[in-house]
Amino acid sequence: MTAKHLLLLLLMSAVGPVTLLAQGSRPSSPDPEEPLLTLDHAVSLALDNNRGVKISGLEAQRAVHQVNIARSKRLPQFRVDALAGSLLQPFDFTFPAGSFGTYPETGPIPSTDAKIRTDAQFTSFVTAAVDQPL
Repeated sequence: MTAKHLLLLLLMSAVGPVTLLAQGSRPSSPDPEEPLLTLDHAVSLALDNNRGVKISGLEAQRAVHQVNIARSKRLPQFRVDALAGSLLQPFDFTFPAGSFGTYPETGPIPSTDAKIRTDAQFTSFVTAAVDQPL
């Protein structure tokens, strides 16, 4: 045997018992202070920490929310809209006589020069609606 082999054999024989002692033996009886893990408790822990189960629960909540939205759309809907505003400047329009055409029965439309003025005043528009889905 060479010196290398002898040294390796000597090292393994010195380290072997130390590693066996370090592993130690476990006590055969459970610690009386620690509670036993029952099957029901293990299953509840697994369900509480399972990502797939949590995602399924969220999807079920989302489906219930969508059903509630669909049910609310079966109810009558009331809507009131109001628009208000004012022109910044008045509009002036002038239509010369015959600008919309000249017809043999009626003549020129308009028959004279027409001036239309829209004043800059406050205006509002209000609508109300009631919708009942069928």
